[in-house]
Amino acid sequence: MFEEIKNIKSETSDLRKFGITIGIVSIVIAGFFYWKNKESFQLLLTVGTVLCILGAVIPFVLKPVHWIWMSFATILNWFMTRVILSLLFYMIVTPIGLISRMLGKQFLKLKWNKAKPTYWNYHSGGVCEKENYEKQF
Repeated sequence: MFEEIKNIKSETSDLRKFGITIGIVSIVIAGFFYWKNKESFQLLLTVGTVLCILGAVIPFVLKPVHWIWMSFATILNWFMTRVILSLLFYMIVTPIGLISRMLGKQFLKLKWNKAKPTYWNYHSGGVCEKENYEKQF
């Protein structure tokens, strides 16, 4: 995570895209707030306009704001990846495993059978030809 924060790109084109994109999003949100008769639309409109102008004219001024924004996004990315994957595992994979175990289903056939001399799965197909090995899938 810290390595990603150190390697945040801050070239002129990146700063320009950042300023204009965040500015336009702020202006759109300000328009929505204006439509809903909220007083905070003026602040968002001002911030959006300033970001658009700075991004188009002098993007290097936005470098500290861009670094803070991207650092926050990287940290949020690190945490949310773990949260989403944990929720996915515990809400989807774990119930499937528990239900299949209760119903007696074994996906890997891991039960030991001491009467068997081997657990090798033999190929039951016909003649193996060279063409079968070229395109396996």
